[in-house]
Amino acid sequence: MTKDSLNKSSIVYILALSQFAAPFMFSGVGIALPVMGRELHASGVELGLIEIIYLGAASAFLLPIGHFSDLTDRNTIFKMGTFLYALTTLILGFLSSIPLIILLRFIQGCAAALVMSTNMAILTDVVPREKLGKAIGFNIGAVYLGLSAGPFIAGWITSTYGWRWVFHFTFFPLLLSFCIISFNLKSNWNFPKINFDWMGSAAIVITVFLLISGSAMLGESAIGYILCGAGIAFGFLFFVIEKRSSHPLIDLVKIRKNVTLSMALLIQLFMYAGAFGISFLFSLYLQTVKGLSAQSAGQIMVISPVIMAIFAPICGRLADKFPPGLLAVIGLVSSLISVLAATQVTADTSLAYLIGVLILQGFGFAMFSSPNMAIIMGSVKPNEFGIASALSAKMRSLGMAFSMMIITVFMSIYLGHHMITTHKAEFLLVMRGSFIVFSLFAAAGTYISLRNSPMKKMPSTKKAS
Repeated sequence: MTKDSLNKSSIVYILALSQFAAPFMFSGVGIALPVMGRELHASGVELGLIEIIYLGAASAFLLPIGHFSDLTDRNTIFKMGTFLYALTTLILGFLSSIPLIILLRFIQGCAAALVMSTNMAILTDVVPREKLGKAIGFNIGAVYLGLSAGPFIAGWITSTYGWRWVFHFTFFPLLLSFCIISFNLKSNWNFPKINFDWMGSAAIVITVFLLISGSAMLGESAIGYILCGAGIAFGFLFFVIEKRSSHPLIDLVKIRKNVTLSMALLIQLFMYAGAFGISFLFSLYLQTVKGLSAQSAGQIMVISPVIMAIFAPICGRLADKFPPGLLAVIGLVSSLISVLAATQVTADTSLAYLIGVLILQGFGFAMFSSPNMAIIMGSVKPNEFGIASALSAKMRSLGMAFSMMIITVFMSIYLGHHMITTHKAEFLLVMRGSFIVFSLFAAAGTYISLRNSPMKKMPSTKKAS
C-alpha cells in the first residue's frame, strides 16, 4: 500500500470516528431525557425542545455552510466544527437551567452542521468512485454504531453516574477526533471568488426556527399558529430569493433537471420524517409508561441501531453490485411496516412487540441509507460533491427535525407544560397521533421511490481528479 493510499484510508477512519460521536450524543441524550426532566422539572415540550433545537440548528445551517465550504475550504470548516462540538458538549454537562441547556444545544447543532455538511464531501473527494459505496456504507455504519452505543452506554452511565456524565464522556472521543484530524487533514483556505448568498442563508435559517418555535406553542395560544404561518411564508421567500440570485445556495433549475438527485433527496426527507421519531417516543414510553430504568430502556433501544450498524456497511457493498434503487425500496417498505405497527402500541403492549418494531426499523434504515446516498453522490459531478453532500445531510436533518416537530406539536396540544410522568394517558395520545402522521410520510416516500428510483446498477467509472 502506497503512502497516499494509506493516508486516504486513515482519513476515511477519521471521518467515521467523527461521525460516531454526534449520533452517540443524540441517542444518549434521548435516553437521559426522562431523568434530566425529573431532576430539572422539565415539561414534555421542554424535553422535546432539547432535541428539536439541536436538529433544527443543524438542518438550518447545513446548506449555507455546505455552499460556503465549497467556496473556501471544507477541511478547515470540518476542523472548526469538531472543536466547537467538543467544547459545547463538555459545557452542557455542567448546566442546570433548561433555557441554558436549550441555548447550548442550539450552538451544538450549529457545530454539527459544520461537521455534517463537509464530512461526506471530504469522503467523496478521497475515495475512488468504484469504491465509494463501500466507503459510504462504512461511514454510515459509524453513524449507526454511534446510535446503537448511545442507548446502551448512556443508559448505563445515567443509571450509574447521572445524566451529566453522558455529556462529559462524549467530550473525549470528540476531542480525540479533533486532535487526529488536525494532523491528518490539511487545510487550504481560499477566500470566496463569488458573492455568498447571505439573503438566502438568512431566509432558510429564519424559516426553520419560526417553524420550530411555532410548533412548540400550538397548544398554548394563537402565537404558535402565527409563527408557523410566518415560517411557511419565509420558506416561500427562500425559493424566490434562490430563483433570482446570481449565486444561489441551491441551483433549483439544475436540481429539477437532475431527476435522480432531486427524487433521492425528496425520498430521504420523507424516510427520516416518517421513521426517526420512533426512537425518541419509545425511549420516553419505556421509562415513563413501562417504568423501566434508563439502563433497561437503553438495552432495548440499542436493538434498532445495532441492526443499522451491522447491515449498513453490507448494504453499501451491495449498492456497488446491485441496483441501489431496489435496495432503497426494500428499506422504505420495512420502515413503513414498522411505523404502521407502532400506531398500535398501548400501555399494555408487550416488550416483544416493541422489539419487533425496532428490528423492522433498524433493517429499514440500513437497507435504505447507504444505497440512497450512493444514488445521490453518483448523480453529480466531482465539483458538486460539496453541495450534494450538504443537500443530503440537510434532507436527513430536516426529516429528523420534521419528525421531532410533529412530536412537539402533539406534545404542545396534549401535554403543554405538564410532565409526562403525571399525564401518561395524554402521552399515549401523543404517540398515536405522531405515528399516524409518520406513516403518511413513510408511505409517500415508498410511493415516490417505487416510481422514480433508478433500478439499474450505478456506473463504476472513476471520478475525475
